[in-house]
Amino acid sequence: MVTPKTGRPRGRPKKFPLHDPDRYWIAYAFALQASGYSERAAFDLAAAQVYGEVGKIEKIQFGDKTGWTRVEFPKVAGSATTVPGKASTLRRKANVARTGEEAYWLVLISRAWLQAMRSKDRARNRAEMLAIGSHLGEEAFIAGCLIPFLAAATALPDYSPRD
Repeated sequence: MVTPKTGRPRGRPKKFPLHDPDRYWIAYAFALQASGYSERAAFDLAAAQVYGEVGKIEKIQFGDKTGWTRVEFPKVAGSATTVPGKASTLRRKANVARTGEEAYWLVLISRAWLQAMRSKDRARNRAEMLAIGSHLGEEAFIAGCLIPFLAAATALPDYSPRD
C-alpha cells in the first residue's frame, strides 16, 4: 500500500530561527569570527565549548607548542553525535535565509557576546548588554550566561598560597 501524497515536505518541520535553542551558539560563533577566527574554527570551538564532553587532557611535551594543554572533545555529551558533526549542524543553521528581524537579533546578540569576550570597560559593557537583553526580550540569557561570562573574564586569578 502506498501512502497518499499530502504535498507537504518530508521530515520534521524546520524550527523558526528565533525559537531554535542553537541560536545563541550561532551568535557566539559569529562573535568568534569577528574576533579573528576562521568560520570553521569559530563553529568548531563553539560546538566544543557548548556541547563537548571532555575526553582526554594532556600537556604537549614537544614541538612549537611545548607547555600547552591539549583537550580532546570526542563526542557531544549525552549523545552519539560528534563535535565536528554538531559544528557542521551549527554552520548549516547559520547559513539559512533570514528575515530582517532575525538578522537584527543575531547581530545584537553577537555584539553582546563580543562585548563579554573582549570588554575593557566592564561596567559600561555590562549596562549595554543588559540594555540589549531588555530590547530583545532576552534578559534571562544575558543575565544567566553573558553577565557571569563577563564577571569571570574580569576576575583576577587567585595566587594566594594553598593551605
